[in-house]
Amino acid sequence: MVNGFDLQAVGWIVTRDVCWETVRTFLGLPTRLPQTIFAELGHRWERVQRWAGEDWKNMDCWTRLLAPRRTPLSKRTEEALGAFVEELAASCPDRYGFRALRRRWLDVLGRVLGIALCAFVVERYSPAGSSALAQAELALVMIGGWSAVVAIQLWQMYALARRFAEIPRARHRNPTHG
Repeated sequence: MVNGFDLQAVGWIVTRDVCWETVRTFLGLPTRLPQTIFAELGHRWERVQRWAGEDWKNMDCWTRLLAPRRTPLSKRTEEALGAFVEELAASCPDRYGFRALRRRWLDVLGRVLGIALCAFVVERYSPAGSSALAQAELALVMIGGWSAVVAIQLWQMYALARRFAEIPRARHRNPTHG
């Protein structure tokens, strides 16, 4: 069963990738996502959001306030999210296939470890009272924190893609039923 955290992780990964594609287009760089898939993916994402919104409306007040991300969502939301993730993997296997998601996760995890090592070295070996190095350390911690969040989201999306791949295709092919 999927929950709000799963939904949020997928949403942030795809949103971040679409924003980067916009920047790449603006700079005249080649895009990594085919422009033809955006309409279909947009429709599928709207469906996911519609079902999830209904799930959240049906939650009692305390659940919505205290644990909206951990509460399991309905079967139809899971099926709609499965169809969305499956469409992503089929349309862009180099960005959203199992190997690609795992590679992206490992890349970001390596970045987190490298940043943590750099922050440790700066903190350990910089002279006391050096304001420039203190600012560099703060920047490293902030970048490392952001990268850690991205790593968690990529891992969550990878785990979801793997889980949905284990479900027979016919089960979540039509996310409007149920």
